[in-house]
Amino acid sequence: MASCWIFVVGITLMFGLVGCQFVTLGSCPEVRLQENFDLDRYLGKWYENRRYSNWFSLFSNCVSAEYKKTSDTSVQVNNTGWLYLNDKVDTIIGEAVVQDNAKLGVRFSEFAPYGDYWVLSTDYINYSVVWSCSESPKGAIQFNSQYLWVLTRTREGVSEAELKRILGILEDYGININERKLKPTTQTNCFSEIRM
Repeated sequence: MASCWIFVVGITLMFGLVGCQFVTLGSCPEVRLQENFDLDRYLGKWYENRRYSNWFSLFSNCVSAEYKKTSDTSVQVNNTGWLYLNDKVDTIIGEAVVQDNAKLGVRFSEFAPYGDYWVLSTDYINYSVVWSCSESPKGAIQFNSQYLWVLTRTREGVSEAELKRILGILEDYGININERKLKPTTQTNCFSEIRM
């Protein structure tokens, strides 16, 4: 039994360190998605307010995402951030496709599989909560890997009361909102303020 737990801890640490997303034992939490998701209203620029740490945003501040429609079911994704360790702007272009209402798939290479991009909640004008969760194969030991973002339409984010309400939605789903996991993204002293 002890060797089994050592294996689980080892696998969890490996996935956690490689992906830096939130890895935990058990299956994915049950969630509800945004009802009647309206892609056209979702388009435009969003600023990352909070996120679970992940390998593709390591050492990035001032992260934003801009969505432009390319067809009825697909969108160009332009993710930009400031890599503060080397003081460089980093931009990557990808695509998102609507798979089922508020379930989208996103990829940044035509050779990569689509990653889940599920809109749990949005009012389109102030905030959006984006989440994904993947489970290990069913077996004796179950674990899951989650990504989470809170996006806002402005760098300043939303009011404290609105943020508390948004985090309450996640907490009701059993999604970890501890600030050590769901870390605020710095959106001050950004490259656009310095160079434009």
